[in-house]
Amino acid sequence: MSRYVRAVGTDHRRELILFYIESLSQNDHTIDAFPDSPKPSEIYDQLSEAVVERSLRAFKFYRQKRARREHAVR
Repeated sequence: MSRYVRAVGTDHRRELILFYIESLSQNDHTIDAFPDSPKPSEIYDQLSEAVVERSLRAFKFYRQKRARREHAVR
């Protein structure tokens, strides 16, 4: 899983969070390939790098100019 966060708004108090998730079976693995250990396995490292690469290609962000607000005249 990869998680991307961007603070939005002029006060930066709002977030846009996107998650990219792949199942282990999609990559021909099961949870048994990842023993509960303090040190990640070589398979974990390889799979993590590949998931991060794919997640970076999965999203494209474009900055959009805000429409100028016209103030109402009272």
